Amino acid sequence: MKMKKIFIVSFALALALGAIPMLAAFASDCDPTECTTNTIEVVSDNTNTVQETSGNAVNVTFIHPAWTASIFGATWIWAVDPVANPTTDEYSTFEKQFNVSGAVTSAVLDIASDNSYEVWINNILVGQDTTEFNYSSSGQDQYTATVVGALQTGANTIKVKVKNWALGGSTSFTNPAGLLYKLVVTSQVCPSHCCVGDVKVKNRNRAVVINDVAVIANSGNNVAAGGSGGNGGSSGSTIAIGGISCQEYSVNVISDISNTVVGDGNAIAVTPHAAWTASIPGATWIWKSSATAPNEVVGFEKNFTVVGSVLSAQLNIATDNSYKVFIDNVEVAADAADNNFQVATQDVYDLTANVTSGNHTLRIEVKNVGTYNSSSNPAGLLYKLVVNSKECFTSGSVANGGSANGGNGGNNTGNITTGNAKAKSGIVNVVNKNITRIRR
Repeated sequence: MKMKKIFIVSFALALALGAIPMLAAFASDCDPTECTTNTIEVVSDNTNTVQETSGNAVNVTFIHPAWTASIFGATWIWAVDPVANPTTDEYSTFEKQFNVSGAVTSAVLDIASDNSYEVWINNILVGQDTTEFNYSSSGQDQYTATVVGALQTGANTIKVKVKNWALGGSTSFTNPAGLLYKLVVTSQVCPSHCCVGDVKVKNRNRAVVINDVAVIANSGNNVAAGGSGGNGGSSGSTIAIGGISCQEYSVNVISDISNTVVGDGNAIAVTPHAAWTASIPGATWIWKSSATAPNEVVGFEKNFTVVGSVLSAQLNIATDNSYKVFIDNVEVAADAADNNFQVATQDVYDLTANVTSGNHTLRIEVKNVGTYNSSSNPAGLLYKLVVNSKECFTSGSVANGGSANGGNGGNNTGNITTGNAKAKSGIVNVVNKNITRIRR
């Protein structure tokens, strides 16, 4: 995404009684990289409102064994607990309002439901599934999507309509209903980008020329020159403003067969054990190809590159059994428990402070407790590291300034010329006003 930057330039030229033409200029600019990154999470919980009842959602107390979808921080909810009419089709529409500060840089929605659903953000349909089994972590049942285009700075609303399909002769335990979702929005608040020039010209005449110019450009250099007034007046100096262009990147580092096993070639994909209920979309359970010794610690490595400044870095991980995580040989996460392979025990870490621009090596050391057996005592690693970054650079061109030549006493209007902006995102140059005031 390229972010539009607005630059405002104002020039003031004052001509007063003087003996010798004189020119003075001053310019200052703001650092466009001084931005604050904000992240908010909007989740299914009892603060969501229910359109059909005009009340709040409630947490579902009975989690059906088939509901294996996992969304960290979210809670299964419904309009009432338990579902009121499991033998008939029942609809519940959930809403939640939230505010976004600054420009949206990323937005990811995870959702699961029993059964079908439609989801809108600001009345824009961003996802739907009309099938019955949307509550499982297997296959494509649990839905993940990027929804940046539907969000806006300020007030936003997410709305999810869920249908619980009728099942004749069922109960609230054999045909429950529920919604599980999380929307993670990252945004940036940046200071006003400005370059202010103050050009003063002294002249023998008493003419005063004021040129007040506002230049708006999404990127590229913009150049404006002050005018001159009265006979013998000097043209104002030229001041250039650099435009800012930005490019966003997202790197996904996942467990798959491209991971290397320290001292043992590439990792292999392994069939998940029935107890491994942890779910990380896009990742594969992996282990080493050769025999595993009792209580062996196996190291997995993968290299990755980050371009620009890091906006966010999140690691999702599950293992059988305990693990330690290193980035460039620095330990950044660990869990000594034996059951890190379940939905309830899989971990999520914010590693934004541990990742920088450049090349890195991720190493995860997993210990399988006891003697390895694919059926009775399996071993495995499942993870995904997502790093979002942004690179900004200055570009543009330089143009000549304009001038105003006043007659005796300075009766002519001054002219202002802005330079052409050049950037990937296009060219916008707008002169809002050019005002000349003459005094004798």
